[in-house]
Amino acid sequence: MQPHRYTRLQALFNEFSACLDDADIVVVHHPSAMQFVQRRWGVDARRIAIVPHGNYQDVYAAAEPD
Repeated sequence: MQPHRYTRLQALFNEFSACLDDADIVVVHHPSAMQFVQRRWGVDARRIAIVPHGNYQDVYAAAEPD
């Protein structure tokens, strides 16, 4: 699952939800994304892997509070 945009995620929400339910492991790029997946879809933390992605690190760093 790689939605890229909020609107795409919103439009395909049911399909993405089904994928997350069926997945053995859900890979996200940042701890805040992990928290979002846990809250939004109820995915157990033991099924989520955080794999940093260099292209997104500056984006997340800018969004984090000091």
